[in-house]
Amino acid sequence: HLEPLVQHEVVGFSVYCANFFFTILLSLMLRRRNPKIKIIYGGPQLTFSVRTVKLVLKMGVTDIVVLGEGEETLGKILRAYERGKSTSIEGTATYDRKKDIFRIKPHNHFLNLDSLAAPDFSIFPLEQYTPLMLPMESSRGCIFKCAFCSYNKLGPYRTQDPIKTVDL
Repeated sequence: HLEPLVQHEVVGFSVYCANFFFTILLSLMLRRRNPKIKIIYGGPQLTFSVRTVKLVLKMGVTDIVVLGEGEETLGKILRAYERGKSTSIEGTATYDRKKDIFRIKPHNHFLNLDSLAAPDFSIFPLEQYTPLMLPMESSRGCIFKCAFCSYNKLGPYRTQDPIKTVDL
């Protein structure tokens, strides 16, 4: 059921190797139903592979790609959309179809995990969750350096202050 997504002005996807083709298919279906929808991709599959970034931008399945951690960059993109400004900002990749030019502007800074707000689950019917298990993020990255894995290439392993984690 695409209807809830089709009605939005902007939709974003976190793209991994495992959901890459599904995300493309879903994006094509959304564009068919709402040609004006803005689609944003981010996630490890794209941060790690410039070829994949160029492929999805040139295909037109996404309007912009977020490179690296997306919290700050996504906020900047949404503010740019609201103001009618360019979304070619630090931490993004875009494609100018008329000029056949890619604009890839990565950033190399990482968020301080202590600066992130605690998740707000107040809109969820928590009484229906049995057992009550909710997601929480207290670290990013990976302590291992497996040759076959791209996850550790997204940034260094880092943790949130343990006191803040416990207080959540």
